[in-house]
Amino acid sequence: MVDLTTLHLIYTRPAAVTDVAYQVEWASTLGLPWVSTGVTQQILSDDGINRTIRATVLKGGSGQRYLRLKVIR
Repeated sequence: MVDLTTLHLIYTRPAAVTDVAYQVEWASTLGLPWVSTGVTQQILSDDGINRTIRATVLKGGSGQRYLRLKVIR
């Protein structure tokens, strides 16, 4: 099944690390500020060591959208 309305970013993070924040951001063009509004996240798996997360954002009407994972300590 092809999903034509959303983009997904899947990332893995260590479950035991609590002093690091992970934030998925998007922009319609690289010249615009990155934002995190409208991003939903779902835990796909958690084995106690690593947690795999899927972030989802609507594609938007501009025909392109850039995603990034921002890691903050």
